[in-house]
Amino acid sequence: MASAVGTAASAVGTAASAVGTAASAVGAAASAAAIYRAVQKDEAFLQQLHAAVADVVQRLKGGAFYLQHDAVVTLLTQLTYGALTTLSLRQTLGEEYTGLLLLHSSRASLPSTWRLHAVVWLQALGAPLGRLLLRLLQQSLSQGLLHSLLHPQLCQTLLLCSSALHRLAAPLHRLHLALFFMRGVHYHIAKRVAGVRYVSIRSWLNDHSTDSSLRFLGRLMLLQLLLQAVPSLCAACSSSERPDEGRDEGVEVQDAEVCRLCLCRRTNAALCPCGHVFCWRCIHGALAANQARCPLCRYAVQPRDVIPLKNFQ
Repeated sequence: MASAVGTAASAVGTAASAVGTAASAVGAAASAAAIYRAVQKDEAFLQQLHAAVADVVQRLKGGAFYLQHDAVVTLLTQLTYGALTTLSLRQTLGEEYTGLLLLHSSRASLPSTWRLHAVVWLQALGAPLGRLLLRLLQQSLSQGLLHSLLHPQLCQTLLLCSSALHRLAAPLHRLHLALFFMRGVHYHIAKRVAGVRYVSIRSWLNDHSTDSSLRFLGRLMLLQLLLQAVPSLCAACSSSERPDEGRDEGVEVQDAEVCRLCLCRRTNAALCPCGHVFCWRCIHGALAANQARCPLCRYAVQPRDVIPLKNFQ
């Protein structure tokens, strides 16, 4: 593990440049293609670093321990990479590869320390922490732990809102990606929240020739989201017109096995190698949004490894 971290430190050290000098010679806004290439480069290196650390953990503690703590290994890997690069005022390997530099969104200056910390911590902890807090809120509301503090009607409203937010997490992430392909500014939500953006310090690498293709891809993603939203809206409208039937169905779904992603009765059940079962459409959407990892245990799952279950109750 020490050798893996040492290799990572030496690799990101070679990617360091005179950041202050680069900031004084700010170039044009980075193209969407350059940002996407940088993201792919960083993700490829993070996968290599994670695989090296995971191999050490499995050799020392066994496979069962690794599967139980894979989420922690992933988190520590991301934080270590961020500390060695962004928090050390160095470019990541992807940024160095494509000639990108992080700047403040509203002025041509380096981001402040708290903005850099926000980028690193939100990218590593944002999605897992959000899912954890949402799950705790749903459990507290469903078990009646907050009924003594909140009005019952408010508890019911919060439960409905949290369930809707849980179902909308993946579509909202795809909407963010569609906006990135169309506008080419923020690939990560963390950078949008922290108020930082990329500029290109190597004009010959800042290729805008593919911008039209990426904008077309973004429009296709928006169209896909719209087509997926129409049936859901129609189902919601029909259920609101039949409140009695909706309540009866709610009791049935509560007694049956439900998908942990959409919180509804599983349809076209699909099995992951880690043993978790979801709806076929839900798990494939989650794998696309979570970098091919199980949304519950963070076990590495490729879409081709998902097994459809027939006649499964």
